[in-house]
Amino acid sequence: MRSMKASVFQVLLCCMMLTGCWDYRELGEIQIVSGMGIEAGTKAKYRLYIEIIRTAEFVSDKRLGSARSYVVEEEVNTVADGVTVLNKKLNKHIEFSHLQLLVIDQELLRKGDLSYLDFIERYREVRNNILMVGAEQGKVKAVMSTVTPDLSVSTYKIREQLQEYYRDYGGTYPIKLQHFVRDLGESGRSPIMPMVTIADETEKGTSIEAAKQIEVNDVVEIAGMGVFRKGKLAGILNNEETRDAMLTHRQFKESAMEMPCGKGKYVSLYLQHQDGNIHVEMRRGEPHLFVDLDLTARLDESQCKGYFDGSSEDFEKIEEQGEKVITARIKKVIQKVQRDFKADMFGFGSNLRERDNKSYKKIKNEWNEQFAAADLEVKVRLNLRRAGIRYGSMELKE
Repeated sequence: MRSMKASVFQVLLCCMMLTGCWDYRELGEIQIVSGMGIEAGTKAKYRLYIEIIRTAEFVSDKRLGSARSYVVEEEVNTVADGVTVLNKKLNKHIEFSHLQLLVIDQELLRKGDLSYLDFIERYREVRNNILMVGAEQGKVKAVMSTVTPDLSVSTYKIREQLQEYYRDYGGTYPIKLQHFVRDLGESGRSPIMPMVTIADETEKGTSIEAAKQIEVNDVVEIAGMGVFRKGKLAGILNNEETRDAMLTHRQFKESAMEMPCGKGKYVSLYLQHQDGNIHVEMRRGEPHLFVDLDLTARLDESQCKGYFDGSSEDFEKIEEQGEKVITARIKKVIQKVQRDFKADMFGFGSNLRERDNKSYKKIKNEWNEQFAAADLEVKVRLNLRRAGIRYGSMELKE
């Protein structure tokens, strides 16, 4: 009896081990999607684009010299329908589990049409950590098709570009789908999204030859950051304004910043660390905004003769000037967002909700208006730690 039970158990165990996944597909049976683009359609609600990877072009003994990806498009009323309808143009199952980037036309964003996000959030194959960008109106397809010599899969290139630009320059923080959707539903913080465009757009940029050229003409460029209000794109900050705004962000890493030291001459500071906070205080029932930052920096370049010789006085002089310049820039960009966008992209409202929820509840439904009218105070303390291996500026003998 015991041996019979053991035999039955062994048979069941073997069956469990030999059973495969119910939805398993061989690699040769799928087509991997790296990017998705959406814009307004002409015959249907949306025009949907997907960039598909040619996996064989990544295998040395199977390459045919073709492009490593290609873009397929279709007009549909729902994204869910598009995912299945696109199969009429393809011969394999479309696999979305490696989707990296979602590109959305600015026209849709300005209209506040975000209904397509419902499918992308629900669909089990799509991860919620994909990055999102807004494309200049009418340029979604070009953004998803333009290649460069270093990366011939457009959406992979843009993803890496966003991350490096943020780390090196302090540009717009790469926004994931989960963060954008969270901020859409969170009271006291307006969503943001990186914007991109095409520089010197030509037909050559979308050809395989573009990936083989020394001179690169067509390039996808980061074009600042979009700020949303009530689900609609309220306005766009340029790259420099975005950098200034990101100095207040909790995710700030590093950034370069120049300031004048003479007529037509500059010094360049590289900001490396940030500590501090933004907060709100209620005074007589009205919110007052405060930015309080401690920054450290190094001196990367000096074009002015006699401006810096390494003395403690020169360190203090640059710190004092830097504090004034940075304070003015941060104040300017926040006031622009207050005046022109009326959208709290900085999260002042979230801070008030956490620190004084009772006061926040009273103005919760009109927070963006309260933010737009609030007084602002900015304090910056700069600590210049290093100045390279030389002190004086580069001076040429006449």
